[in-house]
Amino acid sequence: MRAYLAGAMWDEGYTEIAGHAISIADSLLGSTAEKGEASKLRLITIDEGFTGGTIDEQSQLAKKYTRIKFITLDKRKISYVKLMTSRVILDVRHGIGLKDYEKRFAVGALLTALMLSGLGKVSRRGFGTFSFTIEMDQTGTFAEIFRNYSAKNIEGILRNLIKTTYNSTKKLIEKHESRGEKAQIPPIPSITLLKMANENPIFELIVAKGKSVDESIQAINDFCTRPKRLIRMGMSFKSTDNITRERVAWVLGLPRKQRGTGYFTSVERRASPFIFAAHTNWLSASIFISGDWPPEITWKGRRYTKKIPITRDQANLLRAYSIVKRELWNYLTRLGFQMLRVIPWK
Repeated sequence: MRAYLAGAMWDEGYTEIAGHAISIADSLLGSTAEKGEASKLRLITIDEGFTGGTIDEQSQLAKKYTRIKFITLDKRKISYVKLMTSRVILDVRHGIGLKDYEKRFAVGALLTALMLSGLGKVSRRGFGTFSFTIEMDQTGTFAEIFRNYSAKNIEGILRNLIKTTYNSTKKLIEKHESRGEKAQIPPIPSITLLKMANENPIFELIVAKGKSVDESIQAINDFCTRPKRLIRMGMSFKSTDNITRERVAWVLGLPRKQRGTGYFTSVERRASPFIFAAHTNWLSASIFISGDWPPEITWKGRRYTKKIPITRDQANLLRAYSIVKRELWNYLTRLGFQMLRVIPWK
C-alpha cells in the first residue's frame, strides 16, 4: 500500500510523502498508536494445510543457496514451509462505508504484493511466493484482469493490475493538500508510472520467462552472490564484473560484508530495492529508486588496509542502479530467459 501511495504522491508533487503515505495506509489498516483507529478492512486467512520442517547449515537447501547457508551458520536451525495452501478473504468491516476506488486500492495492493513479492526470510530473492485464483471479486475488476492468467500473457496482466491500482490510489490522495516543490527522487520505495527528467524510471518491473520455479530461484540467488554470478557468466570466480569493478554491489542491500571485507554502513540493515518473485515459467524483478539510503557507505577489499568511502550523491546512486540493472538483464539473457520490460511501457 505505501509504495502505491508514495508513488502517486510523488507524481503529484506532494511534500512529506513518507508521513502521508503511512497516515493514509493506517486510516484503512488501522494503527497501534495511542489514538490509532481500528482497521476498516478485515483480512482472514484459513489454513488448509502445509508441509515443511527445519533445516540447518548441513541441509541440501543451505548447500544450494548461499543466503540460506548464511542464516543457518553457527548451528542455527530455521523453520521453513515447502508448500502451503490457504484461503484469503479481504472484506470491509460491518458498518464501515468505503468508496469503490478505496476497495479497488486495497484489493489491488494485496494482489500486487502476492504477485511481486513473498513471505518470510529471503523473500526478496524469490522465496515465499504464491500462486492463487480469485474465487469472488465484488470490485468487479480484478477477476476479469486475471481471467486468462498464464505465463504467456503475464505482462498484460501485471500492467493492468498496476495501472488499475495506481489510478485508484490517485483518487485516494486527492483530498490531501500538502503540495510543494517535487523531489527528484521519492524518499521511500514507490510505485509510479512516471520517469525522472533524465528518463530514469523510478519504478521498473522486469519479467523473465521460460524457466521453472527452482531454476528461477537458483538464478536469482546466484546473481546476488559474486562468485556464483561470475561462474554462470562464464568467468572465473576470482575475476570481476562491472558490479564488483565499479563497487556498486551495495545497491543490492546493506550491509554486504564477510571476513572484514565488503560494504559497511552505520545502519543495521537497508533492504535491497531489487525484489524478485519466482513463479511457474516466469520470474519478476521489481526495482525501486528512492532516497532512503544511509548517508555514509564504505568499502574495503582484501588488499586494502582502510575502508574507502563511497560517494552517495544522486548521480552515483542512479549510476549504481543502472549498472546493476544492466548486469541483471545480461545475466538472465545468458541463462536463456526471455526478457520483457513491463514497466515503464511508454
